[in-house]
Amino acid sequence: FNDSNTAVNTWLCTVSPLALLLSLPIAIKMTNYPFTSSEMKALAGVVHMECTDANKEATKLRKNGLMTTVSSQKQIIDCWEDTYVKANDSCGEEYKALVACLYNNERRSLKCLKLRNALEECYVRKVVLKQSS
Repeated sequence: FNDSNTAVNTWLCTVSPLALLLSLPIAIKMTNYPFTSSEMKALAGVVHMECTDANKEATKLRKNGLMTTVSSQKQIIDCWEDTYVKANDSCGEEYKALVACLYNNERRSLKCLKLRNALEECYVRKVVLKQSS
């Protein structure tokens, strides 16, 4: 997509969380964090843990036939950025290993399952549990 309106319209039309995940790189490239496909896929599990509320708001608007608001789009993008920073700060080694594996096994991501589990376990242990205490 070359223009941001097309990218945003594509983002607005997504309904499922997977479709939302796959369309978010377009929106995020307008931010300070231009994620690659491998980085987005690596973050998917931890983003699912952190960005549920933001995603619910946008999905609710779309299901009611309304366009997502700029504030709900910003909330999702900010959540992705915050999660990216937390994942790198707390579990950088696991995150980078998973990104590399996904990059090298683009169509065979099941080969990276152990690394994905390691990242998610690290994230729960070092971020989620600390936030809840």
